[in-house]
Amino acid sequence: MLLRGSRKPRSGRTLTRIEIESQYSLKKNRTLPKIEIYNSESCPFCRGTIRLLKDEGVEFALYSIDGDLRKRREITARGSDHSVPQIFMGQRPIGGFDELTALIFNGELDSLLGLGRRHSG
Repeated sequence: MLLRGSRKPRSGRTLTRIEIESQYSLKKNRTLPKIEIYNSESCPFCRGTIRLLKDEGVEFALYSIDGDLRKRREITARGSDHSVPQIFMGQRPIGGFDELTALIFNGELDSLLGLGRRHSG
């Protein structure tokens, strides 16, 4: 289905509105701080963190600590707790699932990312 306002890329395939908006967003926000998450596959709070960030449309890098002693040491070296999930924005430790939830609920995540979105909550 062709959405109003859609355009065709050089490949000839029609872009959806979401693809156009995400391309615009990436160009507009090139200086977004990188979000990194250290997680474990068996951790329900890690899965919740990933789901929250995906729901917010935020890109992130994911590092599994399962069986990786070096990654576990890396968390501590970065000045954070050794539990998971551990979330970093740039070099700043954010904390875990509870801290991320509070940032989203209070509208502070968008502010930290430099986004102008507003949540109703």
